[in-house]
Amino acid sequence: MHGRALIGDRAGAIQAVTSDLVEAAKVDWQYSWEVAAGYALVGELDEALEWLENAVRRGFLNYRFLSQYDPLLENLRGEERFQALMAQARKEFENLEV
Repeated sequence: MHGRALIGDRAGAIQAVTSDLVEAAKVDWQYSWEVAAGYALVGELDEALEWLENAVRRGFLNYRFLSQYDPLLENLRGEERFQALMAQARKEFENLEV
């Protein structure tokens, strides 16, 4: 999906989200992030946020990377839903015990 999204092939990127990928992504933060990033790159912000929310639920709490440094999520940074998600991820990260 990333490859297609990076070259601007919106239809190809969306088509790359197969049922197998969806099933794997539902239970894995990394696949969820990858799907979210692909959707963000092609401007499908609602889909991107749904998958990013799943990634956070699955344990991807690196809010600094997501909110500031990940170039693939640039399209999401102005979204209120994204800001709320990053606040949630930050809170959960700060409450982690090691």
